[in-house]
Amino acid sequence: MPNWCMNRLTISHPDQEKINEFVEQYRKGNTCEHYIPTKNKDNWYEEHLNNWGTKWDIGSEDNERFGLHPTVVENEASMTFDSAWSPPVGLYKRLEELGFTVDAMYWEPGMQFAGVWKDGINKEYSNYSGYEELPEQLVSEFNMQTMFEYDSEDEAMARRCI
Repeated sequence: MPNWCMNRLTISHPDQEKINEFVEQYRKGNTCEHYIPTKNKDNWYEEHLNNWGTKWDIGSEDNERFGLHPTVVENEASMTFDSAWSPPVGLYKRLEELGFTVDAMYWEPGMQFAGVWKDGINKEYSNYSGYEELPEQLVSEFNMQTMFEYDSEDEAMARRCI
């Protein structure tokens, strides 16, 4: 069972058809496979991690997978989804090679890392001890402050019970 990495992704492209194609694949839960096809079915796990950056594909088929349907406004699409273990940074790189603009944020609280992908640069934050060490946009997007406050309350309660 993987740890889940929460993701927020916004893409844009000058060609509306490219946005429509992405959204169609995302809704099928076939996004990574469409843009970076798996070549070796016997070694799919390693191939996915190496090429996609995550174990399983992303998307939302009838909201039954790991994400919400995208919101599309003109030549831009935004979506939130969960990915297995880590964000699909290989997909982000491939999309940029295809002329997309990619803005993404992610947070994996179990392994304590978060990051921002913008303009082809993946800025990752790990081994932080509190939300104060992270960019405000990440804290706000994932409501991290509430999570850290909740953890602090649990720790205080545990100390009282000892």
